[in-house]
Amino acid sequence: MPNIGYGSDKNTRNKSKRGIYKLRIQNCNELDMLAMSNRIVECEIAKKINKINKIKIFERALELDIKVSNPPGNRND
Repeated sequence: MPNIGYGSDKNTRNKSKRGIYKLRIQNCNELDMLAMSNRIVECEIAKKINKINKIKIFERALELDIKVSNPPGNRND
């Protein structure tokens, strides 16, 4: 049984310090759902996505004006 006090507040869970929610994206269809909420959500491209699809997702995010926290060409690619 977990002890009380080790979890985050429900109002601030999954939020960054800037107050933006971070969601993991695995394909372009998931990215299209975030088009209307691009001011309160930033996406993180999943690690298992190959480089070609990561570039496609990143280009689509630029079109929709969605911030990507780990763009392609990062040191982990």
